[in-house]
Amino acid sequence: METMNIPYLPNTLVQQQSNMRGPGEFPCPQCFKIYKYKRSMIAHLKIECGKEPQLSCPYCPHRSKKNHHLAVHIRAIHKDII
Repeated sequence: METMNIPYLPNTLVQQQSNMRGPGEFPCPQCFKIYKYKRSMIAHLKIECGKEPQLSCPYCPHRSKKNHHLAVHIRAIHKDII
């Protein structure tokens, strides 16, 4: 039986490789929402999870967590103003 020669990888390189892996299932540790990519789950933790919306509509009380969602709201609801 032949043994494989696997080179030693420093811990940081192993961590980087695990952060860069492809699609999978990455659950948020706080709300357990599942993400296809780890970077998406990390962005969710920084911007969304357990936080109040930070962006306010200039025309009404509507608030959003993401710029894109606010822009869609303004175009759909306030199309007569803009």
